[in-house]
Amino acid sequence: TSRLLQRYPEMMYLVLLMNAPILFSATYKIIVPLFDNRVKEKIVFAKDKVLTTSDEMGKSLRNRLGDEAVDWIKAEVEENKSKESTINKQYWVPPPSTNSG
Repeated sequence: TSRLLQRYPEMMYLVLLMNAPILFSATYKIIVPLFDNRVKEKIVFAKDKVLTTSDEMGKSLRNRLGDEAVDWIKAEVEENKSKESTINKQYWVPPPSTNSG
């Protein structure tokens, strides 16, 4: 593992798993002993209600990610739960072409 970390520095800041199904959570509990402690600290399971409450988990997420990121995640979760969400949502729109030809 140390050779891998020397050649490939850590790139993951946080993995936030929102509303994960029970089967996924159970599988995670089986494989988590194989993970390094640094990796374990970066994986967070949360329910969407955490994003709106000021409990310990909600405060922790806001401290780690900031208010803007948590509010964005909250909006995305709400949109994904909505039946009105668009299927072809564009997250990035390329800038207009500047060809004068």
